[in-house]
This record gives sequence, structure tokens and C-alpha cells, in this order.
Amino acid sequence: MSDTQLFKPDDRNELQRVLSKMNREQLLWLGGYISAAIDFAPAVQDTYNSPIIEPAALAQTAETHNNHSSGPSSLSILYGSHSGNSKKIAQLAQKEAERLGLSATVKNMENYKARSIKDEEQILIIVSTHGEGDPPLSAQELYDKLESGKGLTLENIPFAVIALGDSSYDEFCKTGYDFHGFLKKLGGRPLRDVVALDTDFSKKLPELLPSIVKLFSGQVEAKQIHTPIKSDPGQFESDQPIDVEIIEKIQLNGRGSGKETWHIEIAADHKGLAYQPGDAIEVYANNSPELVASILQKAGLAASEMVELGAESFSIEEALLHHLELTMVTAPVVKKYAALLENNTLNRLLDDPEQLNAFLRGMDVLDLLNKYPVKLTAQLLASTLRPLAPRAYSIASS
Repeated sequence: MSDTQLFKPDDRNELQRVLSKMNREQLLWLGGYISAAIDFAPAVQDTYNSPIIEPAALAQTAETHNNHSSGPSSLSILYGSHSGNSKKIAQLAQKEAERLGLSATVKNMENYKARSIKDEEQILIIVSTHGEGDPPLSAQELYDKLESGKGLTLENIPFAVIALGDSSYDEFCKTGYDFHGFLKKLGGRPLRDVVALDTDFSKKLPELLPSIVKLFSGQVEAKQIHTPIKSDPGQFESDQPIDVEIIEKIQLNGRGSGKETWHIEIAADHKGLAYQPGDAIEVYANNSPELVASILQKAGLAASEMVELGAESFSIEEALLHHLELTMVTAPVVKKYAALLENNTLNRLLDDPEQLNAFLRGMDVLDLLNKYPVKLTAQLLASTLRPLAPRAYSIASS
């Protein structure tokens, strides 16, 4: 329906005259007033034969609307990344925030000024951990300044932290936990505990990320229906393995060395292999067939028994060869395995980090089965083990 059908010419001219004299603040207030007036207005085919909108009730409703709309409306997403995963998650979080009515800005920690943090309305930190608990280089300066805390305060600013890491390392997600501690010490208000994500994080994001971002939108007016994120097929395209040819393989160590360091060159002309400065290549290794055979024999399992890994099905032999970590045992694996035992030996180890680290050093899955034998089904074994993670190597530094 056009404005000429809704308004008489004189009314339309009068409306335009009044609106043309209003500033931004007045127009914002009027928006709330009109939103409240809709609840009291008659149907479109009726007319105002009497003043059915009570001024006092309308004013109160408009005031409530405007106060409600003045809650947190912006979110700053700070990411610190080495291989690009934190940045990709930050971009997904931005899309989810905007879907919820929040104005979200993604900011690289490398270019972020620590003194600006006091001016943020809400903060979502997304950061990875590398080596022995170290922050990525792009986050190091901000990490150091927040740790010192000199001249910084957050004054009850809401925040949350998503931490990326690898549970095969002792200091799993340490950088994320550190950032959480720094912000809390500076007066920030944590909306939840640290969200610690392992190497298989991409499978959890569609359900997890909306629940985290929603914490920042509690005062946004529109009622939202929770729907999982529909990931952009290209968002994590680097997670899809491709086969490439190894064109050079040279051992760099001298004769008699106790170490093996290899120089490996791969063909880079594969159509599925695309990269840019700062990227890393993730190499997936197959497990030893001899180790797989020994594990199956120790567990008393047939190689052809089927198991489910996420939405896919494999024989237990194929799962152990290509999809599950066998050469190292991590604390989360020990925790799952301990729940299957009838004694508390492993539980006591879990309570003592120093003894646990000594226990895990050099241990593989076969060692664990030999030391603490337990009756396992193929599915139970597969569900206990950690997904086989790739090893990342820098390939494009300039």
C-alpha cells in the first residue's frame, strides 16, 4: 500500500514538515514511540474516532522500548592466529553476531592497541596456543601488555575467550586461559569459562559458536530463534586433504646422528592446493600397520568390525590406520580410558599433573592397553582415542 493511500495529502505534508526538523536523537526516540504505538493502534481499515492511545501508557511503553534498545549493541572480536584458524572463527562469529542484531568488528591482535581495550563495549577473544604454551607472534605484544596491566582497566566489560590448542601438548590452550585471567584481573566480567578447542574444533563450531555469541546479545531486543551456523563451504577448505606428489626427500642429518631431519619438497601445481603468505601446510601421516595389528590383537578385535567416527563409518582397522591417534596418549584419552577400569590407578594419576606427564612421556596406545588391559568393543576403543591430527609446517612466509 502506497503512502498516498495511507495518508491524506495534508497529513503527509505535515508529517514531512515535522520530521525534517528533527535531529538524530529525536528520530531515534520517535522510532521507539512509534513501535510502542503500534501495540495500541486500530486495524488498518479502521480510523481514529477517539483518542484510544493513552498518552501516559504510550510514553511509558516507548521509554521501556528505548531503554531496552540501549543495552549492549556492539561486540569487538579480537583474534590472535598463527595458521589462520582463529581468524576464520572470528569471521564466523562476526556473521553470527550480526544475525543476532549486534554490530560486530573483527580486529587482529597484531594491530590492536592495548589502551583501546577500556573503550570496548564487549569483547570476544579468539586465540591459539603454540609450542610450550606460547601465544602466536601476532598476539605477543597484546599478551605482554595485558599481563603487565599497567594503566589498563576493563571496569566490568563483558568478555569471553575461545582458545585453540592441541591436547597432545602439556600446556593445552594455555594462551587462551592466560588472556581470560588477564581480563578478569583487570576488572572484566567473564560471561563463561574458557572454551578450549582441540584440533578437531571445526566439527563443533556449528552448534558451539551460536551459544557463545548469544551470551553477548542478551539485551538485544529482537527475539532470536537459535539455528546452527551454516558454514561457508570455503571457510575451512584447507581442512580437506588432497594428495600431492613428493618430488624430493633428503635426510639432513649426518652419519651417526641420533635424530632424523628431512628436507621434503612437494609438487605445488595441484589445483586444490592454494595458499597465501602466513599459511601452513598440514601433513597427515598414516599409522604403522604393524602397530595397528598389535592393538587389534591385544584388544581381541576383528579388523573388519565397523565403527562410527562422527557421521562416517569405517572398519576399525581403517579407523586405526588413518583416522585415530596411536603414537601418543593425551590426558583426555587417559580420562576416558580410566572410566573403563575397575580401579582408580589412572584417576589418581589425573590428579597429579607431574606424575601424569611422566606417565604419558613416550607412551602409545599399545603401551596403555598392555599396562592397563580392559575389555573393549571396537566402537568403545574408537570413541576413547583422539582424532589423528595433522602436523603443521610453514610454507609461505613471504
